[in-house]
Amino acid sequence: MFAKIGEPFVLFGPAHLWALVIVAVVSVAFPLWMRKQSPVWQQRVAFGMAFLLLTYRMYGPFVYHHYDNVRLIDGLPFQICGMLALVNAYMLWRRSYRVYEVAYFMSLSAAVQPLITPDVFYGLPHITFLLSTISHGILVMSATYATFVFGFRPTWRSVVITFVASNIYMLLLFPVNMLLGTNFMYVMHRPATASLLDHMGPWPVYIFVGELFGLAFFLFWYIPWAFRDWLRGRQVWRIDAVRTRLPARYLDETSTTM
Repeated sequence: MFAKIGEPFVLFGPAHLWALVIVAVVSVAFPLWMRKQSPVWQQRVAFGMAFLLLTYRMYGPFVYHHYDNVRLIDGLPFQICGMLALVNAYMLWRRSYRVYEVAYFMSLSAAVQPLITPDVFYGLPHITFLLSTISHGILVMSATYATFVFGFRPTWRSVVITFVASNIYMLLLFPVNMLLGTNFMYVMHRPATASLLDHMGPWPVYIFVGELFGLAFFLFWYIPWAFRDWLRGRQVWRIDAVRTRLPARYLDETSTTM
């Protein structure tokens, strides 16, 4: 059905840019539309997304092995996005906020990077390009879906939890990589295809630089929530300030109208 060799992938070429636009629009528009649907359909869609993520984890390695000659052992779910597929599937299935605290930041940071610089050799309409774009797009939409539909939101505590958890996970991958001869999370060397790591220095410098970038991404994705909390805090402060200048007989009335 799909040719084994296709047109070479062109970074930020027309097909790549259109893919980025479609993923961005769908990841926001679809969850916003689902907010208006019944809770039954909201959960059915969540189950469907979880099923797609698990299906990808089950069959994806065989696709990459056949078309890109990627070793099956490299398809184990230890790469950060591979693990996220399992984590996000559990979050969607169980509606878990504890998992969401980590999944929100990791999905919008770790899954976005492979969309911007895909680890593929061939472009559209090659199956590996489609599989990479769709799978990482669903990871991103898992975070937006849980945010808009489930009503979840991160906190400062979530930033700390995610940063600590991701570092512990990375440390655990060193012995795994040495034992299996793999390069999960690229902690042993940089990927063969172009990526942001190419601009972060040699090994192991790029790992520490990547740490700073990771933290910056987490903070970036928390800015909307911090700004929202700041605005709400100012509104509460203004209401309280007005109340202190009102006669006592008006306090009950303002408490019911504000």
